[in-house]
Amino acid sequence: MNKKLCLILCFVLAFALLVMIFCSVNYLSLNKQLMNIRDQVADSQKTWEGIAAEKELLQQDLKTLKNELKEANLSLTESEESAEKLKADIETLQKEIAELEKSRP
Repeated sequence: MNKKLCLILCFVLAFALLVMIFCSVNYLSLNKQLMNIRDQVADSQKTWEGIAAEKELLQQDLKTLKNELKEANLSLTESEESAEKLKADIETLQKEIAELEKSRP
């Protein structure tokens, strides 16, 4: 009976050892997968940070362009007003010249 008990205990220990080896291999595999996922997350985070920085630069460029457009529109409006004033002055001068020519002998 001692031999049977010893044999059973040896099989149980061998089975326990196989289970431990399987669990260790499985743990190492899962740990490697976890590290790969962490690396992917880090890469994704760097990508998103780069995109956020690029977005900020584009927003600043857009703000600058909007301000330049406002200034250009203001300058255009001022130029149009100046052109209308000059046109009115020219018409007034043409009328004065026409009146002076009529009054000349």
